[in-house]
Amino acid sequence: MPRLKRAEVHDSIREDIKATARRLLAAEGAAGMSLRAIARALDITAPALYTYFPSQDDLITALVVDGFTGLGDAMQAALEQQAGAAAAAGLHAAMQAYYAWALAHPAEYLLIYGTPIPGYTAPGDITVPAAVRIFILLVTPMEQALQRGELHPRPPYDRVPPAQALPLARLITANDYPVSPTAIYLGFRAWSLLYGLTMPALLGHLMPLETAAFFHDEVAAWLHSLGFSP
Repeated sequence: MPRLKRAEVHDSIREDIKATARRLLAAEGAAGMSLRAIARALDITAPALYTYFPSQDDLITALVVDGFTGLGDAMQAALEQQAGAAAAAGLHAAMQAYYAWALAHPAEYLLIYGTPIPGYTAPGDITVPAAVRIFILLVTPMEQALQRGELHPRPPYDRVPPAQALPLARLITANDYPVSPTAIYLGFRAWSLLYGLTMPALLGHLMPLETAAFFHDEVAAWLHSLGFSP
């Protein structure tokens, strides 16, 4: 059997550490995800962990990026499976993938979108690009649908509210986004709907509803009310 290269061993141990951290996060919450607890679970010394993650904040940051990446990959795959279909079908599939990933990875979803961890501040230069990808995966199909004439926004979605026009214009200019203010605005509404439906389901606050069916119907109704062509 060929010997693993040092870089491969290093990467393998990093993944083991992150996997253990995720298990502790799911079982005990952020408070139980200390480097000392991870070291005990892996039967290594706590100082040895610093070879792979210089601090607990570095480990949390890696988990946050992994969370956004996993969620984005699920949405991307759903969109690709609907390539060539109507824009509404692609968006619905991406939104369903968002919901399904969250329910399959509750601890990771709560890590990236839930209660902040006391004392931890996410480094924006590392985490923001991963987080923005989720938004782009919603905005891009919106813009494509507008360009192709598959989306004719109905009131109140047919215009950007005056209070939001300047902030959205600044956002587009600052980031050189090749999309319209309407698409950006509708992307924010889509994400708000996703978050508003996902978080109560995740925390068990939608009982006795069958939450998957409720989510599906709410998203379908919203896309229809938005003005997507059938």
